[in-house]
Amino acid sequence: MDEDLRAEREQIRRIQMAAESQDFQAIATLPEGRRLLRRLMGECGVFQTSFTGEGLTAAHKEGKRVIGLWVLEQFNSCPDLYIQLLTEQTNDRRNSIDD
Repeated sequence: MDEDLRAEREQIRRIQMAAESQDFQAIATLPEGRRLLRRLMGECGVFQTSFTGEGLTAAHKEGKRVIGLWVLEQFNSCPDLYIQLLTEQTNDRRNSIDD
């Protein structure tokens, strides 16, 4: 009985994970979704240090960063969309410099 319950819970967990991955991919597939995710990761300071020399400020920044890292981790299910996001970011930067 315990083995059946474990197997059922594992199946439910896999279904939930697949649904969450599909939800993320639905957003990341859209250019608008990738721009939003890019801004979100930027606001969270994903590629910046959290260290400030002041404990509470650093803790706040690290909390934001953890959320951004979670977003970045979601791209593991669709790495091609992350590469597309980076390409679009590079193109957007070039276009804003040219303007």
